[in-house]
Formats: sequence, C-alpha cells, structure tokens
Amino acid sequence: MEPCFLRRSRHLWRERQDMQGRVLLVDDDSVSLAMLRVCLETMEPAVEVVGQATDAEQALRMAIEERPDVVLADFALPRQTGLQMASWIMRASPQTQVILLSEYDEPWIRYQSARDGIFAFLKKDEPLPKIHRTVVDALQASYPTAVDDGERPPAPQPDETPDDGIAPMRLAPRETRVIELAAQGYSTRGIAEELNITFNTVRDHLKHVYRKLGVHSRHEAVLAFQRRMG
Repeated sequence: MEPCFLRRSRHLWRERQDMQGRVLLVDDDSVSLAMLRVCLETMEPAVEVVGQATDAEQALRMAIEERPDVVLADFALPRQTGLQMASWIMRASPQTQVILLSEYDEPWIRYQSARDGIFAFLKKDEPLPKIHRTVVDALQASYPTAVDDGERPPAPQPDETPDDGIAPMRLAPRETRVIELAAQGYSTRGIAEELNITFNTVRDHLKHVYRKLGVHSRHEAVLAFQRRMG
C-alpha cells in the first residue's frame, strides 16, 4: 500500500499544477493577508501565493527572490506607501504587475497609480470575487512571454524598426484607446467593458501595442506611450 505521505505529496503536486500564476501579498494587517490568501487559493482559477510581506522593504526582498507575476498590496504600508513600494518592485522586476488596495478611493492616488503604471487600483472593501478576477486579469496580461508559443505576437519586420532599434508607435485608433485606458488604471476586463469588446480582443490589442512600442510588459507600454505622447 502506498504510504500516505506519498499520496499527500502527489495531491499537493496536482494542486500546484492547477494553480494559475504566482502572487505576493503585502499588508501589515494579518487578517487582511489571511483573507486574501484564502480568496486567491480557493476561488477558480486558483492562484499560488508565493509569500506574504508586512512592509515595503520586506516586499522588495521577497519580490527579488520569488519573482512573482503579481504583487497585491495595501496602499497604506508602514514607513512607505504602496506606490513607493511598487516603483521599487517594478524597477527590480519590470514584468511584475502591481495591484494596490486602499480603504479610501482618493482621486490623487488613482491618478498617481495610473501614471506610475500600476495595473489596477481597488478599494479594500471590494467584493472578494472582484479582487480575485482582477488578479487573474493581471496574470493573463502580465507579459507576452507568458502566453503559449502559438499566441506569441510576431516579431517586428525589418522595415518596421528604425536604425536606433526602437519600434515606431504607429498605433491603430483602437490600440491607442486601449493603451490610454490602461494608463488611466483600467484592468484588462475593465477596458473590455468600457469599449464593449471581449477580454481576449483587449489582450490581442495589448500584444500589438507591446510589439509596436518595442516593450515586454504593460508597465513599460504605459511609460513608453506617455513618453511619446509628450
């Protein structure tokens, strides 16, 4: 008869295989951390929580070590804000998406979050299914290299790239609108709802934007678009 610890190990391995993406949680409230962890690990599709941090410095260390796909963090952290923490993490790991939670829906926080390339800004009292859905959206939109080879956006053709190696913008009107909404802090699903198009269509537009701007992540795309728009 197979030892029980082997059966348990096999069960845990199968559970891990079913999980979608890797998430780091950041909050100085242990109750919030526990609630978010249960939400992400039990709702479908399940998400792997690779760590929990209680302040910005610990979060940065864990982000460098674990390279999570998404960081889900409270805005109000001890000593530093979630925005300061996000800027450190996105410099250290540009492909990591950051979602901020706050007890207050302050316009200046939302504006700063969008300007800094935060994937989404949500109130902490949002329904847990909405928070889970936003994390899944961030995982799916995190970077083009996360998709299957068959979905990978084509490389720029030789005549599409100038001598300095920077791809020209030349975005289609719908692609421009998509990246404008992304810069305003809309999630992929939020963009789809705003433009009345499907989630996958938004993903396709973002892939085209990445290719045309010569970038590899949503954060880089927003920054490149804002620079080129002056």
